[in-house]
Amino acid sequence: MMVTRFWAARRLGCHKWPEAEATILSSELREPLAADFDLGPSSSFDLECESKCVISWIDSSGKEHKSEFGVPESSPLFQLYDGQTVPIRYNPSNPDEFYLREAAISHLSNRLHYAIRWIGLFGFALAVAAWAFLLFKKH
Repeated sequence: MMVTRFWAARRLGCHKWPEAEATILSSELREPLAADFDLGPSSSFDLECESKCVISWIDSSGKEHKSEFGVPESSPLFQLYDGQTVPIRYNPSNPDEFYLREAAISHLSNRLHYAIRWIGLFGFALAVAAWAFLLFKKH
């Protein structure tokens, strides 16, 4: 399981966890479907592709662990391919739990992107509603 939130990473002390080199075992491109977001087939909402990677790493006791993570097209990790390595930190109490900084940054960036988009959309809708209210109030 990957820790994806900065505040959780800080609270869990991920920065103190042991480092390991994780090897990309497989990388698969997944194209999002509008149905994944319940936007309907004719939506003009721009959806990013996602890369799903399976990684493995060896903990300090020599045991191998495997997990997966996904990153959007805008992430620097998007173009990883089989055999490449990435630095991770893993939880010594639960070595299956890991933290990959770049994936956490991509996750946060993606959420901020959509939050800003929805705030802008809400602001536009509010402005139109206010304009309509003022227009009809005069008549």
